[in-house]
Amino acid sequence: MPAASPIEAEVAAVIGDEAAARLAAAFCGRPLYVPRNPGPDHPVTAAIGQDKAALLGSYFYRTKLEFPVGAAKRAAIRAMKARGLGNRDIAARLLVTDRFVRQVLAEANDAEADWQQGLFGSFG
Repeated sequence: MPAASPIEAEVAAVIGDEAAARLAAAFCGRPLYVPRNPGPDHPVTAAIGQDKAALLGSYFYRTKLEFPVGAAKRAAIRAMKARGLGNRDIAARLLVTDRFVRQVLAEANDAEADWQQGLFGSFG
């Protein structure tokens, strides 16, 4: 699943796509100042677990991460679709339009197709 924003992609390269999506959802629209060693009660640890939080701290210590609000909704749309929810249900739960849900899913499909195109080349 492609990252919803450039910062999420950078974080995903370090802690993985799923953890990056959870972190983006937990901190969207708010700056996150990454501590060196997030403790067990730190919000980062609550969002992604102790091991991933420690990895995040070792790489992004003293960095201010800002996940855009739209990124969290886009990640939630992709996650809900992966769980089998229909577009209308997703739109209703996230208070967005059906059209927005379709656009996000199409973007994700296009990004996946672009990645595969680069991997295998053009055969046409």
